[in-house]
Amino acid sequence: MPHGKTICQLEISTVADDTDPNSRRSERQQRHAETEADLRVISGLTEIIQHRVSKVCARSRDQLAEDNRADHEAELREVKNTIRILEVEVETAVEENGQLEEKLKEREKELIDNKCLVAKQSSALQEMAKANTRLVEERDEARKLLQQIVALGGEGLSRLPPSRGPSSQFSRQEGRGSL
Repeated sequence: MPHGKTICQLEISTVADDTDPNSRRSERQQRHAETEADLRVISGLTEIIQHRVSKVCARSRDQLAEDNRADHEAELREVKNTIRILEVEVETAVEENGQLEEKLKEREKELIDNKCLVAKQSSALQEMAKANTRLVEERDEARKLLQQIVALGGEGLSRLPPSRGPSSQFSRQEGRGSL
């Protein structure tokens, strides 16, 4: 039973190690050395992680700065485009305003010309009204004279010689036929 013998030796050696102060010290030193090695590994890993985090943060800052710069450039382009559009609209409005002012001046000139024309026409109408009034007065006087002539003419017509026109021939023929 070589197996059984090994188990006993292992147990004895374990018990002996526990009781031997040198073996406990060496075990502590070994654990201490292992702990220090673990701490050095952890410290190295921490440095590597910090370095990588710094790189990632730097890249993130750079990317964020690049993104922000790109966003600001896009916004700036939009603002510049808007300004160009507004400048064109303002220029167009100024031109239209100038054209409207010219049209307004033309209309004002036409209005002044029309006022002058109306004044001339008004004075011409007043003159025509005066002339019309004179004509009416003259017509009324002519009627009165005609009435006087007719009244007087009935007596004087019989004394006039007969006229030789077609109407006088007709009246002569009528006069003969009635005899």
